[in-house]
Amino acid sequence: MSEKNKGIEFITKLIELTQKSVIKWSSSDPSKIKDKNAAWNIIGSFIADYKSKKMRVYSYRHKVKIDPRFRALNFSFEQDDEWEVVVESRLELIDVHENVLWRFSNLNPTGDLFKAVQKQVSGVDNFIDNVLSEK
Repeated sequence: MSEKNKGIEFITKLIELTQKSVIKWSSSDPSKIKDKNAAWNIIGSFIADYKSKKMRVYSYRHKVKIDPRFRALNFSFEQDDEWEVVVESRLELIDVHENVLWRFSNLNPTGDLFKAVQKQVSGVDNFIDNVLSEK
């Protein structure tokens, strides 16, 4: 199995374990994230302990320069637009002081993991069920 496929399978498993509440996540202090690319606009940050490892997942917005060849094909950009804001998510193993021990490659399902964690921590499913069960 390739390293990329193994990483995707790993993150997919984390999503499954999160949805089953096997892994319990909690909000964390985004100011402890030492990622200069993410520092300017972190959307949310969460941590969990699982199998004696501490993990952090977070999402952030950042600007990327638009390739002029792409801009020519996309009519939604104004002629003088040079930058686009994108959202990325990261998964890290961290120590007790929230220093990064390992940052996983930026893989597609990381954003889905962030959404699953955000949903779990918010308690939105229980809230919806409680509201719908009221008579």
